[in-house]
Amino acid sequence: MPRTLSQPTEELLENLSQLESETHEEEPGGEKIRVSSVTRGLGFFYERIRNVLDYHEEHLWAKNAIFRILKRRFYEILGGKHVGKPLLEELIRGHYLENNSVPESYIDEVDTIIEKYRQACYTLEETYKGDEDESKAYGLETWLMSLAASEIEEMLHREHHDRHFIAFFYQAMKERLKIDPDVAMRDQDLHLYLASYRNFLLADEAMESYTLFRLYFPEWKSPSLAFVNEVTKELPAIKEKIAAMLKDPIRKDLDRIFKRRSLLVLLLKDIVGQDPIGAGGVLAQPEILEQTLRQLYEERYKVNRARLQRSAFRAVVFIFLTKIILALLAEIPYEVVRSGSVNFWTLGLNTLLPPLILVAVAATIRMPGEEQNLVQLVIDFEKIVAESDGPVILNILRPKKKRPIFTQAILVTLYVAHFAVTLLALTWFFKLLHFNWVSAVLFIFFLSLVSFFALRLRKTANELVAIDEKESTIRAIADFLSFPFIEIGRILSIGLRSINVVALVFDFLIEAPFQAFIEILEEWFLFLRERKQAL
Repeated sequence: MPRTLSQPTEELLENLSQLESETHEEEPGGEKIRVSSVTRGLGFFYERIRNVLDYHEEHLWAKNAIFRILKRRFYEILGGKHVGKPLLEELIRGHYLENNSVPESYIDEVDTIIEKYRQACYTLEETYKGDEDESKAYGLETWLMSLAASEIEEMLHREHHDRHFIAFFYQAMKERLKIDPDVAMRDQDLHLYLASYRNFLLADEAMESYTLFRLYFPEWKSPSLAFVNEVTKELPAIKEKIAAMLKDPIRKDLDRIFKRRSLLVLLLKDIVGQDPIGAGGVLAQPEILEQTLRQLYEERYKVNRARLQRSAFRAVVFIFLTKIILALLAEIPYEVVRSGSVNFWTLGLNTLLPPLILVAVAATIRMPGEEQNLVQLVIDFEKIVAESDGPVILNILRPKKKRPIFTQAILVTLYVAHFAVTLLALTWFFKLLHFNWVSAVLFIFFLSLVSFFALRLRKTANELVAIDEKESTIRAIADFLSFPFIEIGRILSIGLRSINVVALVFDFLIEAPFQAFIEILEEWFLFLRERKQAL
């Protein structure tokens, strides 16, 4: 018997149907941007190497590439030069956009977006010129470029559908999430929307910052010069306000709930994507819906497993190459100065053991595929799309448990003791294998990163989980032993995002001359093509 869909679901399908017809009507035509197949091959090769050395998720690569281009061409932008065309050409060469399919009209759209950020940066330059705090302008300009990259990436991929799914996600969770009155949450609706946005798109800080910025200033889509100058004057306070919102502790509590529920909305998007016109019929028929969800779940299982393998490979390569570089810069020179020779046994162990541990951990990670998991997924899915007779509660957000001071003191003592015992065991291990202090520090450094990367890989595997997983004794022991390294790795990973040595070398020493060479080569092929056509 067909079920009645909820009002938010009906509105979503109606909005998507209307958007689909509008999208076909507004399909841009005209000439397409084309680059040489040779330079596109070289650009793709460079981008894949560059991305292997960076451990951001794949869906962020295009946005991060745009950000790198904007930073590299910042002074061209500040000087008023239009960089829309070279930016799009670089993205095509990097295989972020298809060759000979991007309309030339996109060039003007990109330049229009960049222009308002250029005006803001120019105002900042004038405001802080000769100021003692001139470095503050650089930080604000870099932040503006990250917003520009997010806006350009959103415009290029034109995922207008996603905004509707995020709005549906927000509405569904707002109605089905019971928030305990004792939970302290300022700007509740905004936090719920951000949690929907963040977990549906797997958004990073720059994307969230741009979304908040647009929510605070809707006029930013097409601002006047006076409006840009007005916003720029308040930019330090705006950036601080957004940063405070992104650091709110409530985000972690919401993510634990929204992360799992985001899979339901992603599956809804898959259903609509398969058949935009007949999606309503599928959702209304329980038997057809269950078969469809089973098929889509299996497809997502295969995609996530492949993504897990790629992420594991990139993490291993990142760990190995970074270790080689630090060994050449610090470990080997120190060993030569200290003892006049190199202990290749400790060097080899220190270099190979962390990547091998990560390989072993990645090999043991399993994707959830139990029938019980799928059954729960279908039940939860029906709760968010179907009309119900009474209120439906998917989750309850409770305040964190407040422990007595005595209990807190005991836990802190155990926490410190755990670290102390681990360090003592490592000290004994280092003495046994004759590690010097530099080798010991690097070993702890990379073992901590490996532990943190392994935790992230496990989270990737758990993206399809609908039920709480059963924890084995071996898993509990492994988590207990690796806990200190995970804590250190978490702290290190935050710092490494801004000081990734290998990535910085590529960005500042290799990328600029390489891209200049590619542009010259592109012009040469264009010249040859023109000469050939003239014959």
